[in-house]
Amino acid sequence: MIFLDTRYFRSNLTTINGDYVQNKNPDATILGYDQWQWLEQELNKDFDFLIIFSSIQILAEDHEYEKWSNFPLERDKLLNLIDNYKDNTLLFSGDRHRAGIYKKNNLFEITASSMNKPGSSFVETDKYLIGETYPQENFVFMEVFEKTIYVGIKDMYGNTLNSISVNY
Repeated sequence: MIFLDTRYFRSNLTTINGDYVQNKNPDATILGYDQWQWLEQELNKDFDFLIIFSSIQILAEDHEYEKWSNFPLERDKLLNLIDNYKDNTLLFSGDRHRAGIYKKNNLFEITASSMNKPGSSFVETDKYLIGETYPQENFVFMEVFEKTIYVGIKDMYGNTLNSISVNY
């Protein structure tokens, strides 16, 4: 498991009229130089399966909030590193006050939050979203088997809202 610090080294978010827009400055960063170097070393290690945690969404692009795609060069760098080093990778993120499962190529991301404060009820879409997003209180569950990981989203009553199985 790898936990990324997406706040401490991050360049300032770019806004226009209060909305986040893409920062395409080649010097803009989310992880900072040292964390990028560390991450590449970690990805070079042998794993049967890798789970990467990010406080902000990696795959989602279409919402107006904080996300990796606000820094498209950094996002591309991360996705290329994962693609080059690890086939068996699963992404987890939060900080959205809604949950969803996303897929880009063979890479899945599960976003879950929050357990104590529901999000707004507007319908959110994204080209990588599988199904819908869930603004009610929620949490992630994961079951690991010999060659399969079963992961999904449950509501506060334990009802499964969405789930996937990933073979490795």
